[in-house]
Amino acid sequence: MNDISTGQRHARSEGTPERKSGEGRLFLAMFLILAGLYACGQMHRSAGAVLSPVLNQELGFDARELASIMAALFLAAGATMIPYGIFLDRYGPRRCMTALVSIGVLGTALFAIAESWIALVVARAFIGMGFSAVFMSSMVLFTRWTAPGRLTAWSGRITAVGGCGGLLATTPLAASIEWLGWRPTMAGLAVIAGLLVVIALRFIKDHPQSHVATADSTETLLQSLGGFLRVLREPAVRPILIVSLVLYTPMQMTVGLWGGPFLLEVHGLDAITRGHVLFVVFACHLVAALGFGALERLFNSRKWLVVTCASLQSVQFLLLGWIGGESLPLAIALMIGIGLLAPVYLVSTVHCQSMFPRALTGRAVATVTALSVCGVFLTQTTSSFVVRAFADPGLIGSDAAYRAVFMAISAVFVLVALIYTRTSDKPPEARVP
Repeated sequence: MNDISTGQRHARSEGTPERKSGEGRLFLAMFLILAGLYACGQMHRSAGAVLSPVLNQELGFDARELASIMAALFLAAGATMIPYGIFLDRYGPRRCMTALVSIGVLGTALFAIAESWIALVVARAFIGMGFSAVFMSSMVLFTRWTAPGRLTAWSGRITAVGGCGGLLATTPLAASIEWLGWRPTMAGLAVIAGLLVVIALRFIKDHPQSHVATADSTETLLQSLGGFLRVLREPAVRPILIVSLVLYTPMQMTVGLWGGPFLLEVHGLDAITRGHVLFVVFACHLVAALGFGALERLFNSRKWLVVTCASLQSVQFLLLGWIGGESLPLAIALMIGIGLLAPVYLVSTVHCQSMFPRALTGRAVATVTALSVCGVFLTQTTSSFVVRAFADPGLIGSDAAYRAVFMAISAVFVLVALIYTRTSDKPPEARVP
């Protein structure tokens, strides 16, 4: 791994453009644009808990159909990320991201006019493809514009600021649907995202001005694919890649899909009250994301921070499945706890990225992120069969269905903690003054 340390020394030699006055202002503007686009994507990822009851009532879709509509976004995003990682390293974030996000804008507009199950699935797939570009592009830009030891901090910041889109997918989305209807709401989101793409074309820069310009990658396509094989072949990374399949799922299984039906059918909450609960859960998730950069420095370990959080997640899902249906305050408290620990996937992503030189940053992040979103597709789809099998007549699920799903997630996170102990640690670098 000698080229890892070489890449880190090179990064230090470039300085920290985000701290220089002129470049710092441009970097801040870029960050806000990226956060806006990320917010759009996060809103779509987290909208399932609010949209599912609406689509069930208006179009009559059952649990399996609803899960397939919501999960299509994640499957398409996962399928897109590997080829996108190649283009990202070869041609840079600005061109690649704006082109792909435009497909997400098209998908949002299509969702607003879709009349059938298949049209909604296709629309969600386009949305997943398009907005999958934002987080990977942000990670590459942060690598180029910031010091190596600050990657987790900036990842947490974009998750917190851009993650406000997830907050919009709770009470604000529910209120907008109540007031305008879900179709005009989605059309408005398409317009907003389209405007952000235009702004991104104007302000996003692949490198700071102080960067010595180089030609685009001269790698052949075969060599680019070989970069992915290099990521997959690294023994220390394999446990990270395995757990990436489920490490991102807690919020997507609660706020993103089953949290809304669970609060409706087990605890009897109306749409706006459900939105309030999901809003609080996601807000706690965003606040926690800001703290994971400090937490990894406090632990001085990425490996054991992930193991600790995964173990605690397992306990929380166990309690939610065991006694969460008997007490609404307890259920809300446990969902908040799940939200507080969920950003640990950021640490895992940076952990993987830190093991490779900068030339492989896009492909390392793409590999982890692709597995993460494909894992959401698998878990949401698999859980839909469980929910449907235990569903009460005329409902999406039942108390027994949600108990089974939450306790299954608990068991999975026991395995996550055990598997992650098999990786090698990569402590964060000392804070750059």
